[in-house]
Amino acid sequence: MGKVAQLADLVRRNVELLDGLAQAGAERVVSDPILLNAALHMIQTSIQALLDVSCHLLAEAGRKPPDSYAELAGALAEAGFLSSEEASLMRRIAGFRNVIVHMYLRLNLELLKEILEGRRYRDLLALASKLLLKAAELGVDP
Repeated sequence: MGKVAQLADLVRRNVELLDGLAQAGAERVVSDPILLNAALHMIQTSIQALLDVSCHLLAEAGRKPPDSYAELAGALAEAGFLSSEEASLMRRIAGFRNVIVHMYLRLNLELLKEILEGRRYRDLLALASKLLLKAAELGVDP
């Protein structure tokens, strides 16, 4: 299994674990420090894996990965790997990663509850799966 497939699999496993946490209820997750930190860690590592897949795929396709994660979504759209809607979602996802990692802003627990209740973390798996398919189409990372 190549690097892209391993990273996509990490996203899949984390999404499955987040599904389990979401069943406990978003309110319980955000009010319990251990569950909260578990959820944030799984989201953060999934986002990072998605970003790493993106950089790897761009590099393997002969394109220079951008200097920042903020520019990554545009590069993926320009390369035809993501639609403009998917690129917009990727930008928001990268921004949320920055909030988690760097605590630029105090984490909005209401937003996290919405993500858990709406199972919006599954967007990570959808994007990772699409990029994995693109990698297979290009013969990258077999």
